Amino acid sequence: MASRLYAQLAFSHWRERLQAALTTGWGVEVQLDDSGCFMPPGGPSQARPEEGLEQVRALAEALGARPRLAHLPNYGVQLGCKDRTIGETSLAVALQAVRAAAALGCDRAVYHTYLLPTLPSHKLAGWLPTFLGRFENLLAESERLGVRLLVENVWEKDGALFDELFSRFGDRIGMCLDVGHAHCFSPHAFAWWWQRFADRVEHAHVSDNDGSEDAHLPPGEGTIPWSEVWPVLWGEQGLTITFEMAAREAPEAFARLERIIGDAPSPLPGGGVTG
Repeated sequence: MASRLYAQLAFSHWRERLQAALTTGWGVEVQLDDSGCFMPPGGPSQARPEEGLEQVRALAEALGARPRLAHLPNYGVQLGCKDRTIGETSLAVALQAVRAAAALGCDRAVYHTYLLPTLPSHKLAGWLPTFLGRFENLLAESERLGVRLLVENVWEKDGALFDELFSRFGDRIGMCLDVGHAHCFSPHAFAWWWQRFADRVEHAHVSDNDGSEDAHLPPGEGTIPWSEVWPVLWGEQGLTITFEMAAREAPEAFARLERIIGDAPSPLPGGGVTG
């Protein structure tokens, strides 16, 4: 079970929160969220690359042989930004974070495209080549280091960007399907995302919300129909899953979902459900 389940651990608070994550007996998804630690030398004056990498090495030792994957920094990391300073700084942060992920012993890293919902559709054509060019640089470095990139749905209104990514990069990348994001940010429900990208999904993020914001609640405390969602996810052999909530809440959240399965409709081929 531990090989499929992951607890989240914020890198910026790893010393205080590590024990709670380890107590689950699961793998750990490390959120590389303190991007000031991942700027390369010559970046902003507040950057602390050596301090950050020392912390990475300490965390790697503390995790021992436990499975782990990384979540790359996402707050304001905009590879597609037309402002060259912001775009190139974003790429530098992402590249350093991938190097940190490799030093941490992660073979996979989750990446947000940061396609802002405020971007007008008529500007997407200009945003896309800029984004793809920088993303290709990030992907090349990830491959060099042996870290597989998994692109995650966040604010995307539909699957067009992911279609473009998989068309261009093929099996070089995979997908992390975030159930909570699909519920509160997308006009399409989980079933739509699953049926469209099931063959690309290698990891999933599980949390609940009421559809108004990404609240990261334990399943059952929001409005996601888990009796339809969970049998599909758990029935997909080999799919790994992070419970995106406080680690101390994750085991009971998993147990609650397991209790749902007995009353759930049966999964259909391709990800649909009966009933």
